Amino acid sequence: MILVGAVAVKSIKSVIGQIDILLFMSKVLKTKSKRKLLTILLILITAFSGGGMVPLVKIGLKQLPSFSYSFLRFAIALICILPFLKKEKISIYKDLKLIFSTVIFATINILLFIFAIPYTSSNLGQLVYVAVPIIVSIIAYFTIAEKITIKKFIGIIFGVLGCAILILLNPVHGYSFVSNAFGGLFIIAAAISFSFYITLSKKIQNKVTPLKISFYFILVTIIFSFLFSFKELDAIVRVLSEINFMTLISLFIVGSIGTTFYYLLQQYVIYIGTATNSAAINLIQPIFTYFWANLLLGEEVGLYFYISAFLILSGSYFIISET
Repeated sequence: MILVGAVAVKSIKSVIGQIDILLFMSKVLKTKSKRKLLTILLILITAFSGGGMVPLVKIGLKQLPSFSYSFLRFAIALICILPFLKKEKISIYKDLKLIFSTVIFATINILLFIFAIPYTSSNLGQLVYVAVPIIVSIIAYFTIAEKITIKKFIGIIFGVLGCAILILLNPVHGYSFVSNAFGGLFIIAAAISFSFYITLSKKIQNKVTPLKISFYFILVTIIFSFLFSFKELDAIVRVLSEINFMTLISLFIVGSIGTTFYYLLQQYVIYIGTATNSAAINLIQPIFTYFWANLLLGEEVGLYFYISAFLILSGSYFIISET
């Protein structure tokens, strides 16, 4: 595990450096059109990097228990992010309010999702998150006075239609939301919790850096994952002695790229744009998840998936155009 973490740190150093450059660019690019272009670029990169994480998580969960997998994943993420905290003033005691008012929602999202995803498909699990921009828009309107413009409203309507297709029809062969309601309901709860995290992150970013928010999110998730994994101790001891190569690959990629890089980059999208802009990642990401799930798991989709994908992308355009 230490070796995996060390390799992860080395591979992600250049990524963090590029993020710092992007943050500098966001301060330099004063014109609205240039900031919009940068925001779109970051959203696409984040969605692409996150799209393959759900299939990889499912691969890892074939061998590892849910909360043990979460603990190991975030342990790798912590190893990755620690070297970049030298300039940050970390005081857990002073930041308790920050932790329990904001990042706890991201942790709840992870725990609910990791528990629920074995009971549904990768594509369906990811598509539930298309509701995040809708939820974020509503929360942001009441908490940070983020306006719901005509374009955003149109985007939200398209998202609602896409969600209706997701829930009522069968966009993924062999799966439907209704027949997998147990997993689906938990993932909906996870999406709502994640929406609060996105919105409240925007509210505190004038006081706290994206790097610090991401660090506390990783730390809190490690603690809770460890506590929930106690009941899995017997299974984890047995599995670790015979863990296979694909599970290790899953942990390494999801821990470094799918956690440290993905969530940190999302914080920068929030910083440069708006909370709703960041939530647009969740609209685009299912398209990338489809390709990764098809490649890694052989999951196939039907006609309704493409219809919902069209609505998702259309809604994303209207939301992102309001940067």
